[in-house]
Amino acid sequence: MSRQNPREGYPTMPRVLHIQSPIIRTTFIRCPPTSSDLELGIKLPWIHLQVRNMGREWSFEVGVRTVSGGVGKIRCSTFQESNVVHTTSPPVLHLPLRLPSLQSSTTKTPWSTIAIDIRTLLPLFASTHLQHCVRNETFETHRTISSIWPSSKFESVAYMKVYATCRLRRIWFSKDVETDGPHNAWEFGLYGSQ
Repeated sequence: MSRQNPREGYPTMPRVLHIQSPIIRTTFIRCPPTSSDLELGIKLPWIHLQVRNMGREWSFEVGVRTVSGGVGKIRCSTFQESNVVHTTSPPVLHLPLRLPSLQSSTTKTPWSTIAIDIRTLLPLFASTHLQHCVRNETFETHRTISSIWPSSKFESVAYMKVYATCRLRRIWFSKDVETDGPHNAWEFGLYGSQ
């Protein structure tokens, strides 16, 4: 049963996407699709995700572009133990993600809102103590991240990818942590306590 906002006439029941698989690497949603040459081109530096922990490993990834033309991936995962930069092309900044633990089998797990300022993560790509050489089948690469990731400022988000297993309610971008978030959107206030 859907309730209506009397002011706007919009349904207030949240739409939730449930993404589940035993193998997270092959189960994901991505915008724009992998087969597309398009990019999102979102210039807002804050990314927000509203998710519910399912008690299983999950991950999300953001493709970023810098003003100097650098391209990189920021991946946050519940199974990652520490920060690491993989010197692949494009480089991958892999960060640990911790969510509130499941309360019990009889209570609902609360929704978690993750807010990340992408601009603050870009300098980590050039951090030499986080860099991890990638073993290739024929040789081990020893290139530094500066050769493939020029020091620069955030320009835009190229894509967004969410892997299994989670329940996803919202993804949105904003210019700062508070401005365009759930505190100002009518639909968040109507069912935010569920």
